[in-house]
Amino acid sequence: MKSFRQLTRWREHLPFTVPLTVLGAIIASANGAVLDSKLIFVVLANMATVSYAFMVNDIEDAEDDAIDAKKAKRNPISAGRISRDQAYTVARALALVALFLFALTNKITFGVGLTTLLLSHLYSWRKVRLKAYPVTDIVSHSLMLSGLLLVSGFTAFSYEVKEIWILTAGVILFSIYGQLYNQLRDYMADAKAGLKNTTLLVGKKRAEWLKNISIVFGAVAFLTAIYYKTFPVWLIFPVLVAMPLVFSLKMKTDTSGIAAIDISGKIQLQVHLIVNIVILVWLAQVFISSLI
Repeated sequence: MKSFRQLTRWREHLPFTVPLTVLGAIIASANGAVLDSKLIFVVLANMATVSYAFMVNDIEDAEDDAIDAKKAKRNPISAGRISRDQAYTVARALALVALFLFALTNKITFGVGLTTLLLSHLYSWRKVRLKAYPVTDIVSHSLMLSGLLLVSGFTAFSYEVKEIWILTAGVILFSIYGQLYNQLRDYMADAKAGLKNTTLLVGKKRAEWLKNISIVFGAVAFLTAIYYKTFPVWLIFPVLVAMPLVFSLKMKTDTSGIAAIDISGKIQLQVHLIVNIVILVWLAQVFISSLI
């Protein structure tokens, strides 16, 4: 059981899967929607979906990961603790659970969830392997691990998607940063595995430039969302309270638990913590307001 939990890499993705989904729902509530049990359904569905994405990734990459000692230790299939068939059986069961939970929300959210699951599979599946090609690696990664999570949380309660397009663009841009960061970190291993992703195509220097540009434009998108009052102004207070506490923690690894390659990697965990704290405070405020 421990090996199957490790295969989901839940510690890596829950810090962004849950808050992105909840954020979408909160923004829908700010436009008049009432949060109910669908929030639980869509959060659990996205947790299962992203776990499926990571499971398929490690299943399909097991042979490649065996080449790298660090990756082999992290991948229970490469380490020989579970078989490929066992892993796929559990992954498929998880995908069915996700679809069932999405179906408990509404048709639009089910469609978004199904799209996320399909991308999660095609991203790593050897017969397609979107992550092995330039552009498709970045687009599919940023959609399935950020943009679609936010949209599914929102559409569970509202169909007015125009209300979140700027914010969706922002989280996609930050996800693009994350993917480029990962590709730069795994540059040598990916080259040995024969991948032809965006970073290997454009080279390290250009990929570094694209990574930094993604951060800048992502920040601009968030500031624009603040300008259009997507976020309430009072959220600045939990941010200011959390920052000195969180940044007092000195990290040497990124969110994958691997040695950070630059300063942005060293603060990934802190940024995730701040985002989670702020969204938790906002969610609490929404529920308290509904009771008054």
